[in-house]
Amino acid sequence: MIDDGRTLFRRIRASGWAARLVIECEINGKLFLVWGQQYLLKSLRPGGVVMDSLSRHKVKGVTDAIESIKVQLLCLPPYSSGFIPIALPSSKLKQLIQSAENRVVDKLLGACGKILGRFSESSFRSDFKHASYVAFKANHAMAICA
Repeated sequence: MIDDGRTLFRRIRASGWAARLVIECEINGKLFLVWGQQYLLKSLRPGGVVMDSLSRHKVKGVTDAIESIKVQLLCLPPYSSGFIPIALPSSKLKQLIQSAENRVVDKLLGACGKILGRFSESSFRSDFKHASYVAFKANHAMAICA
C-alpha cells in the first residue's frame, strides 16, 4: 500500500525494481492475477520466481501463468519472510513513502517514483544474499510481491 486506497505492485530482481504499477484500490487476488498476466510475465527472464504465502498470490491461475513460460516457481511456506528477497527493500520503501513530506496524491505518486530510484543494484544484491540466494546472475534471480 502507498496510502489508503492505493497499491504499488512491484517485483525485484537482483538488478532492481521491475513491473511497477500503482492502482487506485486495495489489492486482492483477482487484481494480482491481472497484474501478473499483464506486467509480471512480460518482465520475467530465465531463472526463478520466489513467492510468499499471501492468499492473493495463491489465486487460481497465478502459478499456471508463471509456469507456462518455463520459469521455476518457488512457493515459500508461511512465516518464512527471512527467505523473501523483496521483504527488506519493501520495508525500506514503505518507510520512505510514509515519511514523504507531501502526502497530496499526485505529489506522493511523484515522490514514490523518486524513492524507487534511490535503491541501488548493490542493495538489491545484498537483499538477495541476506535471504540466502547466493547463486544468481544480475537479471535472473527474481522475487515478487504486491
